[in-house]
Amino acid sequence: MRTRLLMSATASILLLLSGCNTLKNLGEGNPVEVPAPAQKAYTLQVKGEMLFQCDWDEKGPYWRFIKPSGKLYANDKAVASLEADFGIVHNDGSRVKAKIVAQGAAADADSLRDALFETTPSSSKGRLANIRWIQRLSAQGGMPVAACSASQRNLQRQFPFTAKYVFWR
Repeated sequence: MRTRLLMSATASILLLLSGCNTLKNLGEGNPVEVPAPAQKAYTLQVKGEMLFQCDWDEKGPYWRFIKPSGKLYANDKAVASLEADFGIVHNDGSRVKAKIVAQGAAADADSLRDALFETTPSSSKGRLANIRWIQRLSAQGGMPVAACSASQRNLQRQFPFTAKYVFWR
């Protein structure tokens, strides 16, 4: 099947660029465990979309990952937003930038894989202050399952997903 989803390729490139030397044992398909010593801060539910565009190369059409978007919820109340660079902005004004440093398994072919994000806080106060790691767990959806076709070239589609984000200090 010619279905090629660039999510894995994008994640691999992010892993290479992130310099994940300290996480060598956290490879593809393994559980995405947080390095010690870390303290669990809280868990939020995410409802969002992954944006893909039908692109074309010498091998034919494929879905190219563009960006994520979504809201993070605590007790059914939106408390933060997921940004295009996987960063998170809390309603209190605090924010973190995040990069994928490890990936685990996916529940099924149309679901995002579990992931570990290393963060860089941009705030010294607020709910996201001192957050060092975020785990994306139990994702449902977010990935295209059917290949795009030549007639869909440049078409953008959003694939909804839900997940649990666990925040660690």
